This record gives sequence, C-alpha cells and structure tokens, in this order.
Amino acid sequence: MMRDGLSNLFEYKKGTSPLDPDSDGDEMLDGWEVDNDLNPTIKDRWHDRDGDFIPNVIEWALNWKPNSADSNRDNISDTAMAGIAVAKIIAVDLVPLCVSLRKRLKTKIRKIKINHAHNPW
Repeated sequence: MMRDGLSNLFEYKKGTSPLDPDSDGDEMLDGWEVDNDLNPTIKDRWHDRDGDFIPNVIEWALNWKPNSADSNRDNISDTAMAGIAVAKIIAVDLVPLCVSLRKRLKTKIRKIKINHAHNPW
C-alpha cells in the first residue's frame, strides 16, 4: 500500500501506479480521487463535478467533497463558504495591510514635501 491509501492490486486493476501517489499528475492523491468518485487516471484538477464553481483541486486542498455543493451539509453551499473565507482573508489580512501601507505612504509624502520646501533645487 502506498501513500495514496490504495493497495497495489487495486492500483493495477485501475491502471494507476503503485509507485506514484498521484498517477495522473493532477495534484490530487489517487486514493482521494477514488474515494470521491473521480478518475485517478485523468487530469481533472480544474473540473467542477458538483457545479459549485470550486475546482476539484481546491476541494481536495480544503478536504471538501467534489461531488457535493455543500460538503459538510450545513445548508451553506461550498461557494458561500469560499466567499466567506475570502472575505475573512480580506478583513483580517488585507485591510490592516492597506491601512498600514497608507499610513507609511502619507509619512513618506510628508517627508518629501518638507525636504522639498527646504531645498530650492
């Protein structure tokens, strides 16, 4: 058994490589693809089997289900959850960064104006 969780016999029958945990090179483990009814011999990382606008490889990275538009069955679609995650990233990381950059930029502009006022050239 390899790191992809599939037995060598199963890999032989499916046409995947027991020596490569990602036989098709689509960045998703063969075992995860089999467990989620995807084909481990087809590069389908950018496919969107459940129509939630989230590609299979992103669902793999988030440990979501590529065959369900509501992976955790909480009545909030994966698309909405992804939107919430992006909003949190913007609010938590990007907004403070922008505020900090704006303050630093204002300080630099102020220094340039002061220096320019004292320098006739």
